[in-house]
Amino acid sequence: MKIAGVISAEAISGPVIYSGNLERHIGKLAELEYDGVEIALRNPEQLDRNKLSKILERTNISLSAIATGQTALIDNLTLTGAGELAIERIMEQINFAASFNAPVIIGLIKGDLPGDSNKDAMKNWIIDVCKRCADFAGEKGINLLIEMINRYEANWLNTISAGKDFLAKIDRDNIFLHIDTFHMNIGEVSFRNSILAAKNLIGYVHLADSNRWAPGYGHINFKEILSALKEISYEGYLSFEVLPLPDPDMAAKKGIETIRKILANLP
Repeated sequence: MKIAGVISAEAISGPVIYSGNLERHIGKLAELEYDGVEIALRNPEQLDRNKLSKILERTNISLSAIATGQTALIDNLTLTGAGELAIERIMEQINFAASFNAPVIIGLIKGDLPGDSNKDAMKNWIIDVCKRCADFAGEKGINLLIEMINRYEANWLNTISAGKDFLAKIDRDNIFLHIDTFHMNIGEVSFRNSILAAKNLIGYVHLADSNRWAPGYGHINFKEILSALKEISYEGYLSFEVLPLPDPDMAAKKGIETIRKILANLP
């Protein structure tokens, strides 16, 4: 399993280790021997692809994923709220990610379902949209990742079980589940059993402790989680989407030291 850290392309507050100044902050991850960087990207126009490519090459770090949550949080573009405008942005993010052979995360950008009679129709429309997006991503040779988000932040797709059902309806071979331990700690009965039940469907993992700090600052049992991931032969990224606390450098250092130690001692 490989380790990545989340960096925002612009200065924001939220669960990112670093924000802004990608060159400097990717360099810091490189110093700690991270394997990858996940970039929280509101709009691909924010970034110069050639410049980012040179930074990644120089630091020997890969782009692990493009996160799209800022599109929803800052630009208020979601599938349920903005429709085609949100689809257009997702397609732009897919195009950008394809330059680096990186997957694209579909989380908050999917939006909340309405609480009225339009709920089922909206859900079916989003399934069709995800098919379109998955087909477009497939043409580019990359994957899409559907993130399960806890019930306090989203009103559907809150659990791995719900995510499995959703993927079955999309029925594409380049769309996978994206699990997040912070959300799992709220919505899942068992970390291990939920992971085992999703064998072959998990394409990406966010690691954050119970307080959304880096692993090692809360009470989540990461040994149980990493053991289960090893049991299903997961070999993808473990990405830290965490608050930059007590400060960004300590978050980056504590997270990777904690997870490396557990991985080194797994049977």
